[in-house]
Amino acid sequence: MNKDKIKQLDCIFSEYIRLRDANRGGYVSCISCGARISWKNSDAGHYVPRGNMSLRFDEKNVNAIKHYSDSELDLLILHYRKEVKRLKYEKL
Repeated sequence: MNKDKIKQLDCIFSEYIRLRDANRGGYVSCISCGARISWKNSDAGHYVPRGNMSLRFDEKNVNAIKHYSDSELDLLILHYRKEVKRLKYEKL
């Protein structure tokens, strides 16, 4: 698939995920830390990294997440996995 098309689809899918996870007021709860932030200031976080094309656009693999630095993200991966399991996304 063309890299430009993938980038366009990533933007559309990210917006969809963030809106899906938002409440009526437009706020999401970060799946990793629980912070409440505007959907516009959140990211779409992938449980299995998006380099895995078969899961890149799988709704069960992606949740709204606060924007983190790489070092912060490394620390939150374990919590994210626990939260995903808690939400009964046992099999991706």
